Amino acid sequence: MSVLMNRQAALDDLVERFVMNQWITDLALIESEYERRQAEIESAFLAAFDEACKQSAMLQQTGGKGKAVYIYISLLRTQVMEGRAGYRIEVYDENWFMDRQDCAGVWEADFIFQPLFARMEALKGQLGQYARKVTVMDIDQMIQLELITYHTLTIELLKEMVPRLLPRSEWFESMVRSDALKILAGEYRDASELLYHCRVTDENRQTQELGADAL
Repeated sequence: MSVLMNRQAALDDLVERFVMNQWITDLALIESEYERRQAEIESAFLAAFDEACKQSAMLQQTGGKGKAVYIYISLLRTQVMEGRAGYRIEVYDENWFMDRQDCAGVWEADFIFQPLFARMEALKGQLGQYARKVTVMDIDQMIQLELITYHTLTIELLKEMVPRLLPRSEWFESMVRSDALKILAGEYRDASELLYHCRVTDENRQTQELGADAL
């Protein structure tokens, strides 16, 4: 790097050399890890999903919670800076975010985010060549920006995985559910995408709509 390079130029150089489009390389690692650990990954997701549904079902039995109307799967950004990729799975009744009965489980999507975490940690070792024009705080900000791509990859996996795994969830089947229950994924109490929509069209027929409709 030229000693005459200013801070912005140094940042641009680092991003171009070590950050831009690196997710494409990481995607192959993620797919390989998912194939290797698929049963373990799906079991961990089901355990967290079942935990949230179990808490909801138990409260319903005592009249402490209404029918499940929304199940929200959200990225916990606060964990990202700790090198963790936690997704909180929450069950809400008709009160939505005003539902004060906390029914939640946490799924760790480590296999998707670990390549990003490892690459950014290694990047800190490259800072010396930038003559202190780029700092560890800059790397932390890059992680916050880059994780959006990995979060998108997670949502794409959930679109395929959630409808397929629902029949294996004992507590989802036991929980009292709305006829129009929706399962959504996004960031915590922020914009979300539809993963699953159960809609009753008549007394005897139930349709399931799967998609990525933004709310």
